[in-house]
Amino acid sequence: MRTRETKRSAFRLATAATLCLGLTALAAAQPRLGMPDNKEHRATPATMFGDQLVLMAVQLMSGDDAPTAEQLDAGAMLLDQAKQLMPDDAELWRMIAEVARQRDDMDGWAAAIEEYLRITPTDDAMMYELILYRVQGEQTLSGRIRTVERMLTSAPRGSMSNPLQSRLAAYLATAAREKGDRSMMLHWLKQASVLDPTNAQAAKLTYELLKEANASQSTVDLAMVRWLSAAPADAQLRLLVAQRCFETGLYRRAMQQYDMASKLSGGQLPPEAYQPWVMSLIAVGQPREALKLLYSLQRAIIEAMPRPDTVTSWPGGQEQQDAQMLDRDVKLPAPLLVLWQLVSTSDDMTDAAAHNWSRLVDADTSDADAPQLLTSHLGWFAALYAPDDQQAVSMVDKIDATTADGKLARLFLAIRMQEADGANELIRQLPADDPQVQFAASMLAGDPADRVMILQRLTREQPGTMLGVLSAMALARDNELPTPSLDGARLEDNIRGLSRRLWYTDLEQEPWLVLHVSADEARYDYLNPIVCEIRVSNNARAPLAVGKTRAIPSQGILAVSATVNGRDVGRVPPIVFSTQSQLQIGSDQSVRTSLRLDRSVLGLLLAEHPDMNFNLKITAVLDPQVLANMAIVPGPTGLARRIQSIFRIGLNATPDMLARWTRQAGDRISGVERLRALARLSQLHVTDAGDDANDGSPKNVRELFIENKDGQQVVRRRLTEEERVLHDAQMQGVNAVVGQFDQMDEKEQAWVVRFVPRPTPGETFVYQPVLDAAAKSDKPLVRMMYLIRHVDSPTDASLTQAMASDDATLAKFAALMQTILTQRRAAQQAAADAQANDNDAAAGAAQPAAGQ
Repeated sequence: MRTRETKRSAFRLATAATLCLGLTALAAAQPRLGMPDNKEHRATPATMFGDQLVLMAVQLMSGDDAPTAEQLDAGAMLLDQAKQLMPDDAELWRMIAEVARQRDDMDGWAAAIEEYLRITPTDDAMMYELILYRVQGEQTLSGRIRTVERMLTSAPRGSMSNPLQSRLAAYLATAAREKGDRSMMLHWLKQASVLDPTNAQAAKLTYELLKEANASQSTVDLAMVRWLSAAPADAQLRLLVAQRCFETGLYRRAMQQYDMASKLSGGQLPPEAYQPWVMSLIAVGQPREALKLLYSLQRAIIEAMPRPDTVTSWPGGQEQQDAQMLDRDVKLPAPLLVLWQLVSTSDDMTDAAAHNWSRLVDADTSDADAPQLLTSHLGWFAALYAPDDQQAVSMVDKIDATTADGKLARLFLAIRMQEADGANELIRQLPADDPQVQFAASMLAGDPADRVMILQRLTREQPGTMLGVLSAMALARDNELPTPSLDGARLEDNIRGLSRRLWYTDLEQEPWLVLHVSADEARYDYLNPIVCEIRVSNNARAPLAVGKTRAIPSQGILAVSATVNGRDVGRVPPIVFSTQSQLQIGSDQSVRTSLRLDRSVLGLLLAEHPDMNFNLKITAVLDPQVLANMAIVPGPTGLARRIQSIFRIGLNATPDMLARWTRQAGDRISGVERLRALARLSQLHVTDAGDDANDGSPKNVRELFIENKDGQQVVRRRLTEEERVLHDAQMQGVNAVVGQFDQMDEKEQAWVVRFVPRPTPGETFVYQPVLDAAAKSDKPLVRMMYLIRHVDSPTDASLTQAMASDDATLAKFAALMQTILTQRRAAQQAAADAQANDNDAAAGAAQPAAGQ
C-alpha cells in the first residue's frame, strides 16, 4: 500500500489487495485474524507501538499477488518485535503462526501455537492441529500410537473436551486399522463415536467397516444416517443417502436428498444423479418439477457446448438460435429421454411428447451394437407412451408377437386402445407373477381397492425400478402413499431419529446457523483498538461439527466499506477470519471470534488520517464464495450480516487542539495520550510563513512582502491573522516533536518516524531533522522503521549503510527490504511495459480503420 503524500491520497488508498485475486490468493496474502475469546482491548504505550509494528508487517506482506518469501521474512521480523511488547496477545500469536506456516517454518508455527494456547487454552481446534503435528515427529506408527494413547489415558479429567478426545480416539482407530490391530481399532472407534456423535471421521470409518464386514443392511443404513448427522454439509454423502432412499422406495426422501446435494454443491452433481432424481420426482407425483429438472440439465449441456458461428451458420435471433441448438445438437442419454417422454405424456404436453419421441427413437436406433429397447424390453413402454396411437401401433408391430416381449407390448397397446377383452385374453397368456403383467392388471382392475393393493405390492417389491416408480405415481394420483420395501421401512425409522433441519430444509429460510456481528463501540477515537465480535450460533437443534464438509464453515471474511464525508475511499481488502476455535458446537450454543479491524490494511488508512471522520460499514460473510463477476456471497451453509455503521472520529488541527496536543506530547506520565499526540503532530502539513505570490490567487499590494530565500528575493503573501495563529500553533507542535526527538527512547523515536510523512520535493520539510537523525540512528527499531516508511529505492544509500550494520537484525532486515524494493520496481516496469504494448496494439488496430 502506498504511503500518504497529500490528503487527496486518502481516496486512492487500500489498493494493496483486491477482490479480483479471489479468496484463495487473498487468504495467502494476509494472515487470518481473530481469536475465540472476546478479551478487553485497552491501549497501553506498549500495545500501541506493537500495533503499529503489526500494521507495518501487514503493509509489507500485502500486494496484488501472494507475498514473496522476502516479504514474509520481513513481516515475520516485525511481528517478532511486536510479540516482545505484547506477549499475551492471542491474536498476534495466531498471526505469527500463520506467517510461519506460509514460510514453511512449521517448527515456528508450532512454537507460536503453543504460546497462543497458553493464552487461549479452550481452542480445541488449534490444540488438535498442534497435537497432530507433534505426533508426526515420531518415526514409527507404533510410536505415534503410543504418544496419542499416553495423552488420552494420562490427561487430567476435564483437561480435554469430549470432541478433542473423540478426534484423538478416531486417530488411534485409523492408525490401528493401518497397523492391522482390529481389537484396538474397534476399541478406539467406539470411544470416538461415544465421545462425540459429530465426529465425521469416526462415523465414516464405522460405515466403511460395516460394509466390509457384510453387516446387515439395516445396520449399515443406520451407520450411514449417523454419518450424515456428523457431516450434513457433505454433498457426496447426500448423494449416497439419496441413492439408498431411491433403491428402497423412499422416493420423497430421495428427492429431498438430491435437492440438498444440489444446493450444497452449487448444482455441480454428477450426470448419473439426474436419472434417479427425476424418477423420484415422478414417483411422488411431481412431473412438472421433473420436467423442469430435465430442461435444466439440457440447458447446462447447451451452455457447456462451444457456441457455433451465429453469423454464418445460424440465421435468426438469439431465441431461434437456441431453439435450433436444442433441436439439433443436444443428445441426452436414452434413459433420460424415456423419462422425458413419461413426464411429457403424463402432463398432457402433446407437442413436447411428439418432439421428444423423435429424439428417443433416434437415440434408441443410433447405436448399431446396442439392442433397440423400444422394440424389445421397452415395447410395453412404447405402447403406453408413444405420442399417438398410430406410432404406438407401428412400434408394437415391429416386435415378434410370439415372444413374451411382443405379448406384453400388445397387452399394453390393448389397454391404451381400451380393448378390455383383448387385454384380458393376453393377460391369461402371460405369467401372473411378472411385475409388468401385475401393473397391467392394476390398470384393468375394476375395484379401486384391488387396484391400490396391486400397486402397493409393486412399490414394495419393485423399489427403484421403472415399474416401481410408475406404481408410486399412480398411487400419488389417488392420494395414496406408496409402501417402501422392508429395508426402506427400516431406513425410514432411522431417518426419523435425525434432526429434521439437518435432513432437509430451506437453508435460506431456516438456516442451520445464526450469524451475529457487532462492535464494542459505535464510535472510536484515533488509534483506539476497533474490535468486532463475530458470533455463530447453532440453530439446527442438533450438535454440529465445525469444518469444510460439516455444518459450520470454518472461514469467513469481513468486507469493509469506508467513506469520508460521503465519499468512498476506495476498495478496502476483505479481512479473512477463522471461526474454528471449537471442534463442535452444541444445540443453541455459539462460537465467538473477536477481530481487530485496526490490524488490517484498514488500520493503515485510519492511522494515517487522524483528521478525517470515517464511516465504516462492516459486512461479515461466513463461508464466502467468489462469483464470476467477482462478487462475494455466502456459500450454501453460510450467511451474511452487516453492522450499519462504525464511526472513527477525526479532529481538525485547530490552534486550540494543537496547543492541547503539544502539551500532551510533553507529558511523559500519560503515555497513551503522549503517543497519540505525537502521532497527530508528526503528520502535520505545516504551511510556510507565506505563499508564493504567483499562485494565481487575487492579491492586494498591501498583502505582499519581499523575502530572501536561498539567496534570492521572493515575493510572498502575508498571512492573515487567523493563518498566523494557526501557523504559530503548528510550529509549536513541530518543535515539540523535533526538540524532544534526541531525548526519546528507541520506541518513541520509531513511533515518530512511523508517522512522519515523506517530504514533498521542492518544499521546506519541517521534520527533516527527524529523518536525518533516523537515517543514521544506532537504534535498530528506528532504522528499521525509517527503511519501511521513507526508502523506496533499492539503491538508496541508507539501505547499504544498514546492511553493513553490526546489528544482525538490522542488517538482515535491510537486505530483505532491498530485495523487496527491487521486486517492486521490476513489477512496476513490467506493468508499464505491458501497458505500452497494449497502447501500441490499440493504436495499430486504429490505423486501418482510420485509413478506411
